[in-house]
Amino acid sequence: MIASVLLAGAVWLTPNAERVAAIEKTLPEKPATPAATITERLYWDRLAAMPEGKGFVKRAAKILETPIPDCPDELYLEFSRNGNRANYQKPYHKRAADLGVLLLAECLENKGRFIERIAAQMEAIADERSWTMPAHDSSLSNFNGTRLTIDLGSAHRALVLAYALNWLEGRLPGKTVVKVKVELKRRVFDIY
Repeated sequence: MIASVLLAGAVWLTPNAERVAAIEKTLPEKPATPAATITERLYWDRLAAMPEGKGFVKRAAKILETPIPDCPDELYLEFSRNGNRANYQKPYHKRAADLGVLLLAECLENKGRFIERIAAQMEAIADERSWTMPAHDSSLSNFNGTRLTIDLGSAHRALVLAYALNWLEGRLPGKTVVKVKVELKRRVFDIY
């Protein structure tokens, strides 16, 4: 009974063309973001002058000295074999965290020093076999590409990648932008 009520509600919630047009009229021309784009220097220069801003730039410089963390299939499959999720999740989370630090540092510094690594980091994430964490993929459907699902990890990846695309306003290589947009659409937006 509850399932039929929920399904009926889902049909009711599906917007028709008229409703979509009405919603579009209320949306701003340019989407809002939680921070300014890199070209809005008053915002970023003020943050760059703060000790925390300088700290992000120092952290990003150290990231440049290290390789992008590896997220091999063998580590992903450990959870399905023996329940170990930590060995994969450590580099998985570090990739996104490093990208966030690099992105903030580039916006703060605005010299292009971090762009190449940001692009490489974004492409590494885009190339991952699954954005869903192994513990949330017990059937390995995400890993095998038979069914994609959204978990907190994949949503966080999408968020950081979208921030990078938005905040860096055309400073990323075109191939990186295309690759990331395709993966965002396939792994998160289409599913949602």
